[in-house]
Amino acid sequence: MASKEQPVEDNKEREPEHVDDPSKAAIPPADVPEEPVDEDEDELEVLRPRGKATSSVGGR
Repeated sequence: MASKEQPVEDNKEREPEHVDDPSKAAIPPADVPEEPVDEDEDELEVLRPRGKATSSVGGR
């Protein structure tokens, strides 16, 4: 039960951060498109390796 409480707190802390990102991005429509794209690409690359690891486990 204690472990379920921890993820809930983590989610709450992440929610406010995400709200701040889009808010600032809405202000500058020209500088925002380039910045978010870079961050998205980084996150995608990090997720890609994770997917490969899962495939390896499934094959075995």
